Amino acid sequence: MSDNLASRLFQSANGVSNTERGTDVTPIILASSGTTVPSATTGSLVSTLSLATREDAYSWDEGCRGLGFTSGVSIKKPRPTLSEIQHFFKSLPIWAYIGGHFADDTLYNEDNSVEIVFAADGVGISIGGTAAVPLKKGTPDFLLDQNLNVLLWGGCSICSGQLMIKAVRQLFGNPLLLAFAGTTGWTIVDALLGGGFINNHFFTRVNGKKGDLAAVRNAWMETAKFGYGGGELEGRFRAIDSDGQEWRITKNTIIQGRKIT
Repeated sequence: MSDNLASRLFQSANGVSNTERGTDVTPIILASSGTTVPSATTGSLVSTLSLATREDAYSWDEGCRGLGFTSGVSIKKPRPTLSEIQHFFKSLPIWAYIGGHFADDTLYNEDNSVEIVFAADGVGISIGGTAAVPLKKGTPDFLLDQNLNVLLWGGCSICSGQLMIKAVRQLFGNPLLLAFAGTTGWTIVDALLGGGFINNHFFTRVNGKKGDLAAVRNAWMETAKFGYGGGELEGRFRAIDSDGQEWRITKNTIIQGRKIT
């Protein structure tokens, strides 16, 4: 797997079609909502990109507001426009959420009409099967990495392979990554964020500690352990520190995993 954007876009155009990919979230009713960009200091901003009207994305926005953050760019719709997605990657949040179906190197929506290819040096956005528009890291088109220190990836398998982990970490400037290895679903993410059966969820655990990345990581993993530890899904939850240390759950115990360098 190449981590170069131009190479990845070529592979995406000539490799596996999205119609052959599996799904990583429960199908939901398709609707739309707008994009809001209030005025606030960048140190308090949170941005959201959900390629569906997933409940976990709403729980994320609500929970972040409860911690004192301000919504920067918040996109929660199945078919965002190119300009809306570009706006997300130009935003300067300190925390961010990305959600949708994910396979190989591509985030995509329910009907495969929106695709975002991820590489270490940028992303490529394709709408309706058109040629991908590249947003290169290190240019004014891609600023999301400038202040980011926490990234919640609400899609499948981003932490399954080291090459993809390395690419995402490099692309976003090595934030704390809260994510999954293997198949997940929006209801699982939502449960961790307070929209399901877990009362002592991620946001209650991290309240008053949002500036402490170790505490943020612990809140994510402890919530996952409380809700799913000891069950068949426990091994799918991951956190990767900014230094590349992976955390996972095995036999109802949070342990260190791989060191991603």
